[in-house]
Amino acid sequence: MGYRIPAHLAFCTFDNSVIFLDVRKDRYFALPKLGRDALSRTLASQYLAEADVPVASRLMTKGILETCSSDEVSPPITIARPRVSLVEIGSTGYSLNISHVCDVGYSVGKIWASLRMRPFHSIVGAVSKRRRSIEELGGRTSHSDRHEMLASRFVRSRTMIPAKPVCLLDSLSLIDFLARHGVTADLVIGVTENPFSAHCWVQTDEALLNESIHRAREFTPILVL
Repeated sequence: MGYRIPAHLAFCTFDNSVIFLDVRKDRYFALPKLGRDALSRTLASQYLAEADVPVASRLMTKGILETCSSDEVSPPITIARPRVSLVEIGSTGYSLNISHVCDVGYSVGKIWASLRMRPFHSIVGAVSKRRRSIEELGGRTSHSDRHEMLASRFVRSRTMIPAKPVCLLDSLSLIDFLARHGVTADLVIGVTENPFSAHCWVQTDEALLNESIHRAREFTPILVL
């Protein structure tokens, strides 16, 4: 028997706490240091030490920790540390015309409506399902010139679309725009501990498509789609 965090809870560990994102309820919450230490030991060893039983039992009662078979243990999320930003480099060598702006506008409008009409977990599920479909069809997943061209068109076109820039809206829109052109990228949601804040961006491998390196590195990834 093993132990794991339920699939609908994304999490990342800091020195004094564990921060969770409940995808089903679209909310963040924190577990203080005592709970963090017991949780970390249990997940690392896949064994519940006697000293951790009281805390672990409360975590299981609250649905933060659950038992599973040893082959069902979920691996921690992994994402490359960003080393280059297309926003900072600037990719103005690619053409841009009104059809490109309309194409980006379609994605922004579509996601704007989705964020108001659909629960967060439904949007997350749709993004993951679409990515799997593109990968099964042989779409581009690793960073390529095509990613750079499409990201450049999106970022430049986005400034012409009259919708307030918001990281979640813009990152989901970029993911949708890329997917409609047959390529995938990672949507990364990150958090800071103290003070708490959340942010998201899009990257492929070590390349950021819509954020600066300095800004992205301020956050610890909690969910990667």
